[in-house]
Amino acid sequence: MTIKKRIFIVILLSILLFANGFLIGNLFSQTTSVNFNLEKPLSDTVIVSSRNAEAPSNMLNVSDIEVNDKQVILHVLGARISSYANTESMLPVLSENSNGIEIIPQIPEQIHAGDIITYEDNAGNFIVHRVIKISQDEQGIYFVAKGDNSATNDGKIRFSQIKYKTIALVY
Repeated sequence: MTIKKRIFIVILLSILLFANGFLIGNLFSQTTSVNFNLEKPLSDTVIVSSRNAEAPSNMLNVSDIEVNDKQVILHVLGARISSYANTESMLPVLSENSNGIEIIPQIPEQIHAGDIITYEDNAGNFIVHRVIKISQDEQGIYFVAKGDNSATNDGKIRFSQIKYKTIALVY
């Protein structure tokens, strides 16, 4: 084999290897959503069912929160610690390892769309979900709640069923 043929074969193989790598690289980038060089914004990681959820209402003024080197103090009357069952309905916001602080709401006006409430269902179970709608019918005001990681809402919830409103989560 002549030297010209060898050089031609080496150049041809080099071009084919480069083209092969280029095509495989493009194919990989089109079939995967992984991008190792860029941070993804939080909105890309939010579960689809909670994309339209409102943020909870603010129950605390800055003057109600005291922070120093040794402790954090929340000045809230009637507050209590809450814990959660492992149902996954409120992921990624709540899990069985979350620590909540809740109050007993006194009037319906203390509950807003976006708030996380604990209510008692007709079977006597305590459900922790986010309020997605507030409305009124012939029986009065009602709330509709849904788990952030749930496909369907919980139907009408009356104020008398609401036992607690979460005012803080501590991770």
